[in-house]
Amino acid sequence: MFTTTNPNIGNYLRDEENEVLEIIFRWDKTLRILERSFNETFDLTLNQCRILLMIKDKSYIELSYLNKALNVDKSTTTRLVRPLLTNDYIEKFYQFGDKRKIYIRLSDRGIEKIVPIENRLNEISKSILKNIPAGKRDFTFMTVRDFLANIKL
Repeated sequence: MFTTTNPNIGNYLRDEENEVLEIIFRWDKTLRILERSFNETFDLTLNQCRILLMIKDKSYIELSYLNKALNVDKSTTTRLVRPLLTNDYIEKFYQFGDKRKIYIRLSDRGIEKIVPIENRLNEISKSILKNIPAGKRDFTFMTVRDFLANIKL
């Protein structure tokens, strides 16, 4: 049984454990708000934006790479990629006639779509960074990485 500092839930855990849960819940809420914002603005999920960015960084990627990179199963990858194909943001192709390996690359429309996405992500990053004093950034990043690395399910 767990609790948060929310008085409506109860208090079964130590303060530190409650703090960890509060951080997780706030993180989740923030990511959902961000997800909703990207969906409303770009008509894409955050993972779909990530896919476009990953392709841009590598020119093209193998479809199976996405399963590992996004840590999702094949059916979820298919659900993420299908709208990108339908909306002509990416193109599917095969190399050397090998139909077992499917590759994807950005279409011209996808290249256009990625510019405002990158601009928005840069705005978000700058907004976060301006609120973290320069002398504390390395420590903050290290702490967040440690926190995420230690979430074992």
